[in-house]
Amino acid sequence: MNNIYPLRRIRITKDDRTYRPSECTHRHIKLDSRGGIVTCSDCGAALSPFWALTMLGDQYALALSSIDSLQVRLTQANERILQLAGQLDATRAQSEKLPQSVAIDDLTHSLPVIQSKDQHES
Repeated sequence: MNNIYPLRRIRITKDDRTYRPSECTHRHIKLDSRGGIVTCSDCGAALSPFWALTMLGDQYALALSSIDSLQVRLTQANERILQLAGQLDATRAQSEKLPQSVAIDDLTHSLPVIQSKDQHES
């Protein structure tokens, strides 16, 4: 038992990483299917396959929520288009009910008259 050392006396520190965790988000990963190794294409760090799977799952969930949000906006836009189309149809129907002379008379009173130089002199 004399060869046993208490672990309090031994201190091992080794940090041979070529990256720091806060420097790269590891969004571009490379998979080695033969060795089961996952590396970051940007910084070259070896990544945990479980971490990579979790990150991909999070990105997938984010993409799905973005799709859901875009579908809600598209539905709202389509409803607004239908509403505006209905208003336009109602306006056109209302203008068709007016007598032609009234509609033309309203247009001539509301539009400014521009005279050319030749018309003004005579």
